[in-house]
Amino acid sequence: MIAVSRDNGQMPLLYVNMAQATEENQRVTYHLSPANVIVSTDGGQTWKPAPTRGFPPAEPGVQQYAGPPLGVLSDGSVLFLVRAAQSVDTFYTWKLGETSWYRVGPSFNTVSTAFVVPGAGNTVCVVTRNTSGYQVHTFSI
Repeated sequence: MIAVSRDNGQMPLLYVNMAQATEENQRVTYHLSPANVIVSTDGGQTWKPAPTRGFPPAEPGVQQYAGPPLGVLSDGSVLFLVRAAQSVDTFYTWKLGETSWYRVGPSFNTVSTAFVVPGAGNTVCVVTRNTSGYQVHTFSI
């Protein structure tokens, strides 16, 4: 969960990804959708889903998932990492009031972790892994 502060003493916006899973006959099925990303303006009493517009189309056999919120950018949008193809991870943003997701930054292969660097504007740190080990990348949005 990510909390985004607001002016005038309003409660912070709460963003969370509530991906759903069901189990049947000892098999777990994940129900992944950008609409599983939800936001609350009232401390979690009510929730609104994110739009599906602007989210990358799924490739056959690839489950798309917005992942957990990674951080907040200076414009108040929240950063997510989406696996849009086999092992290709791409960053998207969304914020309350927007009717679409927006792709930002470069794509990476096999991201291990990523986050918005606190106090560094819109700088994102990404750790990737490959056969020779881990690599650290940074980029600005």
